[in-house]
Amino acid sequence: MGDYERKNLIVLGAGASKEFNLPTGLELKKQIAGILDLRFSDWGTIENGDINLIDAFRNLSRQPESKSHELDRYVHAAREISKNMPLAPSIDNFLDTRKDDEVIIEVGKIAITKAILEAEASCLLVPKRQDGHIELAHDSLNHAWISQFFQILVAQRDFSGFLDAVRGITFVSFNYDRCIHQYFAYAAKSYFGLNEYQVVEVIEALEILYPYGNVGDFSWSQGSTNFGAKANGHSLMEIAGDLRTFTEGTGSETINTIKERIGTADIIMFLGFGFLRLNMELLIGNEEYDQKIVLATAKGLSENSRVQLMRELTATFPNRNFSRGVTVESNVRLL
Repeated sequence: MGDYERKNLIVLGAGASKEFNLPTGLELKKQIAGILDLRFSDWGTIENGDINLIDAFRNLSRQPESKSHELDRYVHAAREISKNMPLAPSIDNFLDTRKDDEVIIEVGKIAITKAILEAEASCLLVPKRQDGHIELAHDSLNHAWISQFFQILVAQRDFSGFLDAVRGITFVSFNYDRCIHQYFAYAAKSYFGLNEYQVVEVIEALEILYPYGNVGDFSWSQGSTNFGAKANGHSLMEIAGDLRTFTEGTGSETINTIKERIGTADIIMFLGFGFLRLNMELLIGNEEYDQKIVLATAKGLSENSRVQLMRELTATFPNRNFSRGVTVESNVRLL
């Protein structure tokens, strides 16, 4: 972590990754419905589905601690999830509803892992060869919040100053993807003309906390990353094992770090975040935090919802500065 203090905290929801063509909650559940719609011929061959998915289920059924050692139990769970996705608000909500069925939970996590890895592999952050170099298509990312944010960070800064600026930020991502790592690695490499070791410095300077886990540790080697990597049955099982559902929550160490960062932050931003009750309880609990500048995107919310959100955020982040006995203007802004 180093001796520096992180003074800015950015909370990311699905809307933040949507700009890179990652799925929203609605799109993710549709993808998972398709992924888990397994069909077999009379001879037992796969007519619809991925052999890596079946291998993941087979690996799970062979684990000593497995809740079922029958492959059919996992296939049945896959079909159960698939048929219910049109009825569910989201895959996370469905898994929370079925939290007592550990096979359903395991299959759901594997499907999430596969869907997110496939989404990474086809999104706008996949680099392409341009003029003999492997780079992101930055022209297609100019509209994205991360591109504009990067421009702010590099303004009037050399590489050392940029690293210091990055070290002043904590990202809290409720997404499972590694989009922030991917963008910063390639964008910084191009902008500053970095060598391999300096790119690793950028990656190590990033602090990205994942309350519900992600689809694997991000790695950089010889100009390429594991972003969107294809996973076999074993790796699908391994990665899915690190994901967590609403009910499971997150580890106490991660929660404590998040709350510590909120407590010391000067500016808190919510980008593409849905403000679900369970997620807000995880982030905030019953705490109040004084004298924060809070910015939040509220795209798609009705006026009543915006008023309610403003009320809740103002209660959580009250401005207790007083001037001649009169409370100053709220420090919360909805964008």
